[in-house]
Amino acid sequence: MSEEMDFGSTMGVHTVVHLPQILRELVVMTDRLSGFRAKVVAAADAFCGMKWLWLLAALLALVWSLIIPPFKSVDEQDHVRRAYLLLRGQIMLETNSCTDGQPRCRNGRTMSGGYIDQGLENYLAFRERQNAEGAKITLSAEQEARKIMWAGHDVFATTPGTAYYFPLVYVPQTIGLGIGKALNIPVHFSYYLARIVTLISTALVLALAFRIYSPSFTNLAILLLPMSMFQVVSNSLDPFSSALSVLAIACFQRVMKSGQDTPRSVMILMASSLFVVATTRAHLISMLLLPFVGAWASRKKWVWVVASVTVFAVLVWMAVALPSAVDFRIQRAMTTGQVASAYLHDPAELIAVLNRTLSDYVTRVGYWMSFIGAFMGVPVPFVVYDVLSVLLGGIVLLSLAGPMEIRQALLARGALLLCGMSSIFLVFLALLVSWNDYPAQIINGVQGRYFLIPVMMVLLAVSRWSFPAGWRRALLVLLLWILFAFGFATITHRLLASYYMPWTAQNKLVLGKTRASQPLHPDSAIPVRFEKTAEALAPSVNRIGVLLATYQRKLTGQANIAFLSKDGAIVTRDFSLDDVRDNEYMYFDLPASNWVAAEIVLHAGESGLSVWEYEPAANPSSWQSCVSLMTEKRSRMVTSGCVGSQ
Repeated sequence: MSEEMDFGSTMGVHTVVHLPQILRELVVMTDRLSGFRAKVVAAADAFCGMKWLWLLAALLALVWSLIIPPFKSVDEQDHVRRAYLLLRGQIMLETNSCTDGQPRCRNGRTMSGGYIDQGLENYLAFRERQNAEGAKITLSAEQEARKIMWAGHDVFATTPGTAYYFPLVYVPQTIGLGIGKALNIPVHFSYYLARIVTLISTALVLALAFRIYSPSFTNLAILLLPMSMFQVVSNSLDPFSSALSVLAIACFQRVMKSGQDTPRSVMILMASSLFVVATTRAHLISMLLLPFVGAWASRKKWVWVVASVTVFAVLVWMAVALPSAVDFRIQRAMTTGQVASAYLHDPAELIAVLNRTLSDYVTRVGYWMSFIGAFMGVPVPFVVYDVLSVLLGGIVLLSLAGPMEIRQALLARGALLLCGMSSIFLVFLALLVSWNDYPAQIINGVQGRYFLIPVMMVLLAVSRWSFPAGWRRALLVLLLWILFAFGFATITHRLLASYYMPWTAQNKLVLGKTRASQPLHPDSAIPVRFEKTAEALAPSVNRIGVLLATYQRKLTGQANIAFLSKDGAIVTRDFSLDDVRDNEYMYFDLPASNWVAAEIVLHAGESGLSVWEYEPAANPSSWQSCVSLMTEKRSRMVTSGCVGSQ
């Protein structure tokens, strides 16, 4: 017993003596385990973090660039023409002589434009006809498109919507078209080459912006939305101008953070970007306030000079370019200046039309859909918009800055908020005075994609400017990945289903054709047939859109449309011809029922209104009118073969 006690006592003394050493070894082992765990976490964070996400986004954007058919972005044809004119060295647009009575001819002169290669113009005409007919892409159609070569001689073409743009914004597209023409490859491949150069240029500008100042999660989320991804792979104005806007904002954040230590190169880069943005995106002209706020923060005279020179250069360009813009696509009783003057003298009417526009539910839904992602001829289920909106909302909520963060950069955040809100207002104002008659019931022509940069500035004003740490950062990264993956996967599926005919069916396919009905006259009505389209949604259709044609004219007068249900009920709706837009759906709200047909009659005003129809090649007598049917549960069906159908 005593020996056992002696042995235990000896062991106890030994343990006590060496306890500090044991503790030190435990601490070392814990540090090693912590270091290993930190490395694992860092590796996982790097794998799931921003660099991998942006690399994947760039690669998948390249995939979209190859699979999205040409000219599916709004007004993309005019932007390609403008890029080619820059290739010819033409900075300002011009008009050409024409014969009165011809389309788009007034007083013997055309609208603004320039001389385009005949081969390029043939390719544009081929694609415009294909898009207008709503035809899906087939192997035979692509083979026909690839045969169109550069002609080597030019013809005059109008592109009035781009008349006042400073052409430097088209440099990427110009480079791509120029390489294609120099190598004498088909116009088709030159177009795609221009797309790739534009995508690379946009990616490089965004990379420079992120290098100058780390982007917020809200900015990243907006740039990864389907609408942003879709536009970035087009040859339109949006990709490069949006990237330059992001670059200007990043430079502004860097200037406000640096203060008196502002790098000269950053300030000059911001001014150069803002000049191009302000001379191509009129609603973003309020961003010219940013360099002056930066000058106030830096307290340096040269910064004030740079800001002032930028504004002066923008004003000089506008003074030269705007008078040379000749655009009479929209027939109105008053000019843009007269409409602006009328609202200036009656601000109450301006407030009223803004209120009517923003209080209209259908209009708001249209803005929301076209901000998230609404594409030509691609029906997207409402649930996709709902999911993406929830994900975007979650990212915004998790990114909100605290009171202390806001106070620390109050001037900079206030400037961004002011620029963002004023840009949103300028979107409505610009479209109101340039695309609508006076007085307007609502403001037509506004698209959700116009709000990308303004919303980005508004969110920057209230969100964190640095990545948060801990669980918040992990959750934000996860939401960002889900938003991008869900949006890309669902929209890619819709793009392929909407734009392409399965190869297994192409050899057996005989396409029908779209046609315009006989124009509406006082002594004749237009029948609207859609009973086959309505079969899948009966009996809960409560909203019907009819695809109308005005032959590029602005009509005036009043008409009536009478809807007939399968059980014999009739509901009529009066509408103004002034509100009809060429090749767009006009929607009518109805009580839920099984609507199968309609008839349009003219009450007063001009004749010339038509309804688009689809005639199957196999059975021409079974033609159907082009309509968009919506149910109470927001399901949607479009006449097969028409614009917007699957």
